[in-house]
Amino acid sequence: MNIQFILGIIASLLFIVSISWYVYDVAKGRVRVAITSVIMLALINFSQLSALIAKELWYVVPFTFAAAVMNIFIVVFGIKNGKFQFKRLDAITLIGALAGLIAWHITKDAAYNIYILTAVMLVSVTPMIAKTFRDPTSETKWPWLVNLVATAFLTMTITSFQPVDWLVQMRQVFLSVLMNIAINRRH
Repeated sequence: MNIQFILGIIASLLFIVSISWYVYDVAKGRVRVAITSVIMLALINFSQLSALIAKELWYVVPFTFAAAVMNIFIVVFGIKNGKFQFKRLDAITLIGALAGLIAWHITKDAAYNIYILTAVMLVSVTPMIAKTFRDPTSETKWPWLVNLVATAFLTMTITSFQPVDWLVQMRQVFLSVLMNIAINRRH
């Protein structure tokens, strides 16, 4: 057992706390989610999970597994308060997720799936980030703050400068930092 493994477990446990708290807020109606978008994120997370396992990037696997499973819970508990719309961005996300799988299949290299899915996920969360900047009260503060701490631990699992080894962590930094900035803009 090495330090990156321990840090990955700490990051994953903190992430589970943050996203469980978020799921609770969704269930209580404190956060409204776009159900179709969360379904797309779950598909992306499961696809990326497979690619991370294939590339043996074990330090990020528990974090990604937790994200995939918890997205399903967000959908289940968010159904009563969420919006069911299949927008153009959802179609782009679905096509992107399929493109990642196709690239992986053609090249026999799971890294291409990780690269494509990282870009697709960044695009897919842009509306949520923009919504939160417009209305900081649309998201709850504490789950995202714990998420930021988890993300700090996750970044410490990076083991090389090869993009496949750090893209998932840096994507998480991008999302968590921007969401925390947006939420904390409250006056």
